[in-house]
This record gives sequence, C-alpha cells and structure tokens, in this order.
Amino acid sequence: MKPLVKNENETNDELVILQHKLDTLTMLPKKKYNYPMTSAQEVGWDMDTEFGVYKPKYAFSKTECAECKYANDYVTMTKRSPYAMKRAEGGPAATSPTKK
Repeated sequence: MKPLVKNENETNDELVILQHKLDTLTMLPKKKYNYPMTSAQEVGWDMDTEFGVYKPKYAFSKTECAECKYANDYVTMTKRSPYAMKRAEGGPAATSPTKK
C-alpha cells in the first residue's frame, strides 16, 4: 500500500490550491466576473454602485395639458369622472334627448 502523503510541501501546495478553488466557488458572481454571464444576472448587476439614484430616461419632464389637469382636479374633488353620464334620480342612467 502506498502512503497518501508524498511530500509535505506538495500537500501544502495542494491545500492552498484547493482552498483557492473553494473560495472561488463560494464567491458572489459580482466578485467572480467583471460582467454578468447570464440574462438573469443583468437584473440588479450595478445596483450596489447606483442604489437610490434616480436617473430619468429623458432630461425633460412631461407636462399635462389643461384638460387633463381639469379632469384630475374634478375627480379629486367630486369623486366621479366629468365625462360620465349623469344618473336620473332613483332610476337608471339618464339618456341623451333624441329628436322625435
């Protein structure tokens, strides 16, 4: 039967190599690779460097037209749409008058 230990120096070198491989296997992907390797890794890859910083897609903000502002204010105050048909008291929705 052959002894398992050939040389003490070789054994120490092998242990160092094995430890390095184990450390590499247990590292987070961000520390192992410079770039994401899969599409799932792309989500949140740079979140640690830019977390909490909002970068708008365009340099200008969208503005609402006067009609949209009016409709939003109307709904906020009355809790109903200005474009909805008004209901008759105690009955179904009022219909528009027709010509006879």
